Amino acid sequence: MPAQAPAPSLTGRLTLLILAITLWRLALAWLLPVTQDEAYYFDWARNLAWGYFDHPPGVALLGLGIRAFPGSALGGRLGTLIAATLTLILLASFYRRCGLRDGPLSLAVLLAATTFPGMGVGVIPTPDTGLALAWALALHEALAACRATAAAGSRPGWRWGSAQWPSTPWS
Repeated sequence: MPAQAPAPSLTGRLTLLILAITLWRLALAWLLPVTQDEAYYFDWARNLAWGYFDHPPGVALLGLGIRAFPGSALGGRLGTLIAATLTLILLASFYRRCGLRDGPLSLAVLLAATTFPGMGVGVIPTPDTGLALAWALALHEALAACRATAAAGSRPGWRWGSAQWPSTPWS
């Protein structure tokens, strides 16, 4: 009887899942036609500014691939694909640090990527693409800060600007 290959590790399975989602998004980015808003974003990427009529400058930064691949919808969506993949990697790390393992962890990453907002933000550049990445990074780092504070044995005292909030709302 031939020896069975060992089951892939959680990290290996998670990496394969994120790779499969990224390849799926890459195919969608290549196949979908350019929307009207995307055409604006790609034009803004050619002429960068600090802001636009009703959008932040991050939208144009997502479309910088249009400079490397002019006339290519896939090139224009390259920044979106990178940002969406980084968002999934950060969320997977955050979910793992929160205690999710095996199936639930993979399911959480899959749901984050395949819900309607996850699909749209992962393929078509919108202001939400950058916001999703920023929120994933904020959650990841806030959890790390809370754990570091707890490991040091002190109570978390949050500081907002120059005002320090008490550790409990009633003190």
